[in-house]
Amino acid sequence: DRLRMQIGEALKKRGLEINEEWMLFTAAHHLNSIDRSLLEDEMDLANLNLYTAKLSIAKASFDSAIELLKAGIACLPEENRWSEQHYRLTLEFFNLIIETEFSVDNHDESRAAIEEVRSNAKTFQDKQVAHYFSIELVTHSGDHRRAATDLISIIEQYGIQLPTIFDESALRE
Repeated sequence: DRLRMQIGEALKKRGLEINEEWMLFTAAHHLNSIDRSLLEDEMDLANLNLYTAKLSIAKASFDSAIELLKAGIACLPEENRWSEQHYRLTLEFFNLIIETEFSVDNHDESRAAIEEVRSNAKTFQDKQVAHYFSIELVTHSGDHRRAATDLISIIEQYGIQLPTIFDESALRE
């Protein structure tokens, strides 16, 4: 493990210096495979995983991105990953998992991430991605009535009052 750590750290450092993506992917692979207790800074690895996951998404390598995102979340202390100290990073990880899992039709995984964000995000703005993809999941399942009622509920949470141009029968059609 120590050798993998040294290789990973050297590749990460050099990859960042010269902007060489293959070095960063290889560094993330090595560092994710070692015992976490050997790492000096797990947050550094979390950020490397986030960066390389975004690179993977940009290259449409979604399965790789999902692995990197999950490895990044594993670097965050579970008991306080939604604390102020880790909040933004945690939210970014989960929002990307929501989108990426949805993109590869892993709807259960996307739904689990949506629930994590809905339960822990502090503002409606922070829940935007979760709200959007929760409606997409319901729409994708063909339950348009539920999608409409869920969307109305979300809109009302934002304090927007919709005109009552629909009655319950309109949602049944």
